[in-house]
Amino acid sequence: MGSDYSDAKIESWETINGIKVPLDSSGQYLNWEEVSEDRTEAQRLTDPYGVLQYGIGGEAEDGDFTVWLDFAELPDGRIVLDACWDSESGGTIDSFGYEVVSREEAAAAALAMCDEALDACFNNEVQHDEEGHNADAYYFARAVAKHCGVKGYAKMPHDRLRRGKVPSIRGKA
Repeated sequence: MGSDYSDAKIESWETINGIKVPLDSSGQYLNWEEVSEDRTEAQRLTDPYGVLQYGIGGEAEDGDFTVWLDFAELPDGRIVLDACWDSESGGTIDSFGYEVVSREEAAAAALAMCDEALDACFNNEVQHDEEGHNADAYYFARAVAKHCGVKGYAKMPHDRLRRGKVPSIRGKA
């Protein structure tokens, strides 16, 4: 394992369902299946800016603003939701949100994260660029709902997750 932006120093370990899961200095979970031989580093479990799959944002006259999102499942079924924001024009990347929630709470929490990202875009005078991201602003929430088996999304084909109505998973925890 080479050292790059997706690797992090292991600061502690947590045993979850008999599996030793590493954590970084900020308490974020790292990938227990991608640990260095000397067990001092591991790949990040979630890496929104590395994956660049779920994005909310776009460009505006005065710059750009995008929130990138990612999720993963821990050995006990809890879901990690992770988001960062970036402004290429401003040369800034920073954390936006990180939550560990039960599988039952994950879809509603992901939807709330999408809503917060849209609010941040509005505050930065940026509209979501559906064409540029090849998805609407709720693609992430639908993908988490599908992963967690939420009725109406569990069997939805992946291509249908990219666009649609605002997910009807509000308040379902």
